[in-house]
Amino acid sequence: MKKKLIFFSIVIFFLSVIRLYSANLVVHLKDNSRILSKDFTLPLDNNEKRDVYNPNVRVTDLNISQMEYTSDKDNLVHFILKDDLLTKVSEIDFVDRVPGISDNYSLKIKFLDKTEENTSNARFYKYSGNNTPSKKISVLRFDDYNNTWVPEYIDISMIDKIEFRKRALVKKEDSIKKDESETESKDKKESGYKKKVLFSSDNFQEQSFAQNLKDAMLSLKNSNNEFGTSIVLRVNFDFDSSAINSKAASFLDIISGVLNSPELAGARFSLRGFTDNTGDEKYNLTLSKKRAESVRAYLQKKNISSLRIESKGFGEAMPILPNTSEYYKSLNRRVEIYPLYF
Repeated sequence: MKKKLIFFSIVIFFLSVIRLYSANLVVHLKDNSRILSKDFTLPLDNNEKRDVYNPNVRVTDLNISQMEYTSDKDNLVHFILKDDLLTKVSEIDFVDRVPGISDNYSLKIKFLDKTEENTSNARFYKYSGNNTPSKKISVLRFDDYNNTWVPEYIDISMIDKIEFRKRALVKKEDSIKKDESETESKDKKESGYKKKVLFSSDNFQEQSFAQNLKDAMLSLKNSNNEFGTSIVLRVNFDFDSSAINSKAASFLDIISGVLNSPELAGARFSLRGFTDNTGDEKYNLTLSKKRAESVRAYLQKKNISSLRIESKGFGEAMPILPNTSEYYKSLNRRVEIYPLYF
């Protein structure tokens, strides 16, 4: 029993360490504003101007699994994986874009051991072992009109600097537990991005789906959740198609029936279309908009007023899984339906 407790304590410690290292990002943009990560847990320095931080945008993912660069010291190509990026790097300064080479940057990399690297031809990749360049970071932006947080993205070319802020590691187990509890409480109170209830057209159970969805919607309606939705309805699409397939049709039929119930008459929704990364980025953006519009048109045919629905396409941005297999790609071909407010 004692050995189990020791093992459990070690696990808690290292989970805490990983959380501390990975959560505390500060992204400086070229417009002189700064964005904190969603899970930022550190106090700001007293000499920092609070008004430079945008409280309505939070970073959720840098979308970087690997960085490749040519060092000015030895003119050799080096790689930094995500784990090393989070635990060994303190700062990345974007000096300039490399002229004539897409998605390449001149950088100054500062490490925790106080060494620095001036680099040329630096590139960021979304996935390790995959040469897909990372062009955007994922963020949450607060939609004041709809009183909810919505996922968006920012071009990496707009970044001036990324800070990986660290703090001293807590050694005592009870302090670690207390810190985790405080962090979790702060996350729930301040971040506004809570765990979502997911219903998907690919695996829903028709017998229980309508009642489960209605219960979740009524719970949301009565929760007074100041940050908006905790429900996602995900409609999947066939490759290179914006047509509603048979599974999606059955899924949307049940959704429209629930939305037409008197108790939910005031609910409004945001439809957000996405694609996998196959093909041209501009084409995918257009396809994602068509997918969102297809869902919108289908719901309108089921007597859901157009005044209750807004739609937008995001292209291949914000995949829910890396596009490294056909199955993962099929899950990224989707429209997500978010309740906004009642």
